[in-house]
Amino acid sequence: MKKQERIIRYIAVALCEVLAFGVVVSLLGKGFSTELLLAAGTIFLILVPAAMERIFRCRIALPVYLFCLVYAIGPMLGHSCGWYYMGFHWDKVLHIFGGLAFALFGIFLYETFGGRRECCGKRQKLMAAAFGFFLSVAVSALWEFVEFSMDLLWQMEMQTDTILADGSRDIGLYDTMYDMLLESGGALLVSAGYLLAGGKNRLIRPEETI
Repeated sequence: MKKQERIIRYIAVALCEVLAFGVVVSLLGKGFSTELLLAAGTIFLILVPAAMERIFRCRIALPVYLFCLVYAIGPMLGHSCGWYYMGFHWDKVLHIFGGLAFALFGIFLYETFGGRRECCGKRQKLMAAAFGFFLSVAVSALWEFVEFSMDLLWQMEMQTDTILADGSRDIGLYDTMYDMLLESGGALLVSAGYLLAGGKNRLIRPEETI
């Protein structure tokens, strides 16, 4: 890794950690809350990209690494800092980000453990793209289970209600389906881009190929 890239990574992680600690400190005086719990958890989520590089012995391209840091602090900004309620659909943006990130990771997993590096035919490329897409869709579904559980147990209103055209009130179904469609769309973009690039994944690569 080049020195300049390493410095950028350290600065980005430090800024994210300072932000997370600042949010935690600002919420401590208000007593225990889900906002405080999420902000505290974000301190560890910020370290996940670096941990994934060590665990899977890979190198995440700098733009993707920075993207992952934004994605890591995104839920805290939404729930603890109120970005979900500011009118610019931060929740929807995060679902698109999730679709992109997990599809990239899924393609990397297939390339590394599915034999893609020994067989570079069209079938293997299609399998890698499909695996990335469906992994991302599966993660999206699991996250909706989490949102439902949070709403059921702690009344967090993560699955928001929608007022339909006939004036009736939908209890979370439209929000859930929009979220899954957006994440699937992000995953589809990654998988399609991977195939258009000839099945070359330069964004997350094993260390031995760098």
